[in-house]
Amino acid sequence: MLVRVREEIRLTINAHLEMHRSTLAFGQEKLNIAESSARDMVGVIAELTERKKKLQNRVLELEQKVLAVEEENQTFRIDRDRAHVKKKGKLITQANTLQRFIDQHTEKGEKESKKDSGGDKEKESSDEDEDEEEDTFE
Repeated sequence: MLVRVREEIRLTINAHLEMHRSTLAFGQEKLNIAESSARDMVGVIAELTERKKKLQNRVLELEQKVLAVEEENQTFRIDRDRAHVKKKGKLITQANTLQRFIDQHTEKGEKESKKDSGGDKEKESSDEDEDEEEDTFE
């Protein structure tokens, strides 16, 4: 009976040793995989860090371009508005001049129609008025 107990203990110890060795081998395999993955991840992290820096630089460049385009656009709009105001002023002046011209000729036409119906006396005074009007328009 002692021999059987001794054999049973040996088998149990051997089973435990085998399980221990198997566990150590499994742990070592997982450690190797983890170390390999860690080295790979360090490389990936370095690549991603470099890419991040490049993208940040690109963002800064694009922001500067946006500011330059906005400034150029603002300058363009200011110049366009100034040109518009200047052109509008010229057109207003031109319209006023044309209106005065129309008013003068309208008055001249009214005087001529009165002259035709009024007599020689009015004719002489209207001729003088016409000469004055022509001088002012020229």
